[in-house]
Amino acid sequence: MEWNSVANDWGSASRRLVKRFPGLDAKALATPPARLEALAEMVAEAQDMTLFEAREEVEDVLFGEWVPYRLSRMSG
Repeated sequence: MEWNSVANDWGSASRRLVKRFPGLDAKALATPPARLEALAEMVAEAQDMTLFEAREEVEDVLFGEWVPYRLSRMSG
């Protein structure tokens, strides 16, 4: 799964994000950010996390069980 796939189903993705990160402003998630990194920055700020922690958490929420994505991240 790629960012474009997430953006195309943003309604579902944003609901999962707000459920996982209650500090996020749902209105700020009305439209998908242009990049995954921008979303990670929003989460880091709202949840008092490092950018690295936030990106990992966001990836888990959005790509959680999608095995090919996980394998690509593990291989570098």
